[in-house]
Amino acid sequence: MLSQPKQERDKAAEELNKLVKAMAMVTASPLGRMVANLFFGLKPPAYPVKMFTNLEEAEKWIRQYV
Repeated sequence: MLSQPKQERDKAAEELNKLVKAMAMVTASPLGRMVANLFFGLKPPAYPVKMFTNLEEAEKWIRQYV
């Protein structure tokens, strides 16, 4: 995937904020967790985000936002 201009990335993030109530991310990879934490730490989203290693726990948590 090619890098998108900052203006397009900002617009995509703005539109995503209108659609997403919360995000549960599931990964067993420590590297994946580190990258996600870094990304969301630099630019926190307007919605709750939580990392999980277990799909069932992620589904249980996300249900409170549906």
